[in-house]
Amino acid sequence: MELLRKYSAEGMLIFLCIYLLGAFTGPLLQKFGHPELGQKVTAIYRVFCHQRVERSMFILGQEGFIRFYSLDELEAKGVIPAENPYVPKALSTSIYGHPYVGNDQVGYKVALCIRDLAIYVALVAFGLIYILKYRISGKDLPYTFKWGLILALMLPMMLDGGFQLIAEIFDLSWVPDAYFASIWKRIITGGLFGVGFGMLIFPNLISSNNMLYNKQEDR
Repeated sequence: MELLRKYSAEGMLIFLCIYLLGAFTGPLLQKFGHPELGQKVTAIYRVFCHQRVERSMFILGQEGFIRFYSLDELEAKGVIPAENPYVPKALSTSIYGHPYVGNDQVGYKVALCIRDLAIYVALVAFGLIYILKYRISGKDLPYTFKWGLILALMLPMMLDGGFQLIAEIFDLSWVPDAYFASIWKRIITGGLFGVGFGMLIFPNLISSNNMLYNKQEDR
């Protein structure tokens, strides 16, 4: 237990890696002969992510190892119905989220949307680099610009996500479809947010551990 407290940053990194890799186990199980188990794994992630098909990555399909699809493309292929039976009409008949997991043709949906994937990949990458750097050199990030940089990195996703939610709720027809359809926008803003969030949690975990152990040594 003491070792776990001392290396809580490493523990957090391991947990995030397991969570990230777990999002791929669902489609892998479905592809390789265990559809029921794969769908159960994917269902667990429904609590944490909307898994909307037009904002998700499909893997291991006949049409490509990694693919992204719009609703129109999936409807044209006949893999989703023209009218969504999965959500109340009062919410939106254009939102295909949790239940659709894919098939051999289009591939199987990763259990996290592309923005969440970008967040966790960036978070894990930053955590790994930061922990290695700190353990080798013992130096923290410069405090003179850290908080401003964190805000600058996290703000684009917060603004984009907030505006996107408002645009969908109030059906702002003047917002171009390309804005909603952009995968790269989600990858970039999610990746920046992940780095910013990593700057927030990993240095503070290590700093808290150092303060705790310094106090114990002083006693």
